[in-house]
Amino acid sequence: MGLPSFFVLLVYAAGYLMLAFAAVCLACGLYYFADLAEEYTVFTQQIIRWTIAVELLLHVALLVFERFPLFPTSLGMAAHVLYFLLLRRFPFVNVM
Repeated sequence: MGLPSFFVLLVYAAGYLMLAFAAVCLACGLYYFADLAEEYTVFTQQIIRWTIAVELLLHVALLVFERFPLFPTSLGMAAHVLYFLLLRRFPFVNVM
């Protein structure tokens, strides 16, 4: 076993470079979405409200149709109800 060939090193370098570029692209996309959410707060609140409502319906559907365990599913539903309560003062969130 000698040194790895040039092409093996090239593949590893290209793979790590691709991961770095993917991380930068993901960070840029998240920054853009955060900027949009800051600019259009009413529309963002409506999207979050509908997303929470769909998530609660999915929890109920999982309880009824798939017989998911009651405690973890109800805990998730309680968390989403608390998200609804936090959404009342959006974008100003007071935890205390």
